[in-house]
Amino acid sequence: MAAALLGICVLLTLLLIKEDRAVPGNYTGWGAPNMTQVLTVLAARWVVMTAAFIALLASRRLSGWAPWALLRVALALGGVFALEFSSFFLHSVFADERVLPRYRIIFAVLATALPLCVMAGGFLSLRWLFLIGVGAAMIGGMYGSAGETTFMKIKRPFLPASNPNESIDYVLLWANPMYEPNQLQEVFARIEQRPGWIGEVMQQLDGPRHLSAMYVLCRQPARLEDALRERCWTAVGAATVELDQQFQKEGHVTTSEALKLAETVKGLAALPGPVRDRHRAEFLAAVEYLNRARADTSQIPDMGRLDWAGR
Repeated sequence: MAAALLGICVLLTLLLIKEDRAVPGNYTGWGAPNMTQVLTVLAARWVVMTAAFIALLASRRLSGWAPWALLRVALALGGVFALEFSSFFLHSVFADERVLPRYRIIFAVLATALPLCVMAGGFLSLRWLFLIGVGAAMIGGMYGSAGETTFMKIKRPFLPASNPNESIDYVLLWANPMYEPNQLQEVFARIEQRPGWIGEVMQQLDGPRHLSAMYVLCRQPARLEDALRERCWTAVGAATVELDQQFQKEGHVTTSEALKLAETVKGLAALPGPVRDRHRAEFLAAVEYLNRARADTSQIPDMGRLDWAGR
């Protein structure tokens, strides 16, 4: 019985390779439709492998793993659960096209070999082989889930390679508050490494990228001169009218644009002084629009909690 169940687990492990390759696009989270099939196969393997180890325990083939029956059950079944939980992160790295090719290969090997190691440890009654498989899967899963920000840079750069002729309006296209924080940091770093970047971005306040321009400038408004903060407040007023008219005409909000306005207002309102005091009307108009826009998308922060000090 146990041998047959472990054989099914081997087949499911091979099936997972096919499912990983079928994932369209990038892995984006537990509930992402493009990982649903992988998660389904992993769940099926967990059920079958749990049954296999229950059979092994019942046959007393694992009696040498621990002196007490309860401890043997906890070790075997807890190890199987830890393996399958960690395997999701191993497979998510393999399926993610943003991950560097060498890491995708490493995680593909781990996602395939470690479950086989655990199954072999149980079938051959080798506790050390079982524990090596489970432990390596947990470590690999930890790297897969947190490696990008904590341990190693496993993903390709978010932005395309820079070139000397790259225009500021092209880079501003990527300044989107809906991106992940590490992606935004890459965008901001690309902008701020340009000589005279503040002047370049300032020129975009009157162009089609005005929302992105004021969003980038007002991340740290204290470094802006009074005249530039005045222009940013004026841009806030114009953007509020523009977005409000669009909302009334189309009946829906472009979330990324509304978020750029919200972040700009938060930054400017947090900096007290005569410049800010002259633009109380722009502040109130923006807050009123953003609070109405929240009815269309919950991603906009509650601006009712934002006072004149920007807190």
